[in-house]
Amino acid sequence: MPAVAAVAVAPAASASVCIPTLTFSQNSCRCTGSGQNDKDYFVSICNNGTTCPDSDGVLYVSVRANTGANPELSPGLTIAVPVGGCSDTVHFTSGNSSINLRLYFGATPAQALLPSAGNPNFVIVTAPQECEELNEPLGTCVRP
Repeated sequence: MPAVAAVAVAPAASASVCIPTLTFSQNSCRCTGSGQNDKDYFVSICNNGTTCPDSDGVLYVSVRANTGANPELSPGLTIAVPVGGCSDTVHFTSGNSSINLRLYFGATPAQALLPSAGNPNFVIVTAPQECEELNEPLGTCVRP
């Protein structure tokens, strides 16, 4: 499975802001469920090698749905993404099955967790593909 590429860069910040190319690894997927059920996301985020100032070789990323008020996926945490590498796979849930996710980034975990008004540094990335029935990370997706 190929990695999913970033589809848009959207900071409302100045041109001097470092904008990394963040993608999901081929191990990432989502289980959209049905109706109002929680949606499961299994994401491993990769950084193409862009070193942002003050990042010390690691960029921190928080994940939100790219819809409405950009709700944070649960649990609300940051993912450490090594420059030129990929993070471990993290399991998130959401009440939203947005086809795009908003990845907020910063040089520290606190910067990546700031709400959108306080952190204009984000990229919009196409959500990972659907999990395959026989290849579900952690085996937790429920199929109808």
